Amino acid sequence: MLRAYDIPARYGGDEFIIFFPDTSLEVAYTVLERLRLQVNKEKIIQNNAAMPVTISAGVAGVVVAEDDEIALEHAIAKADRALYASKREGRNRVSLEE
Repeated sequence: MLRAYDIPARYGGDEFIIFFPDTSLEVAYTVLERLRLQVNKEKIIQNNAAMPVTISAGVAGVVVAEDDEIALEHAIAKADRALYASKREGRNRVSLEE
């Protein structure tokens, strides 16, 4: 579901980061929303009951120069705030932090 140049990585526990190089907020949002909708079609079967699979995501835009750890940490913090906005608003959604 991601583009060839997007960079997905496990961040910890059940959290993942996807870096979208040279991408606008709107395009990153669109890619994540498409991913969310596709994942939401999946079901986990447990005790003969189908449970939905959902994604809550946060999107933030920051210009990060190579090896700029402070800007990278700032970008992650912004995306994390957007993620928690998604969770507060009912989960299974993508939120933007501009």
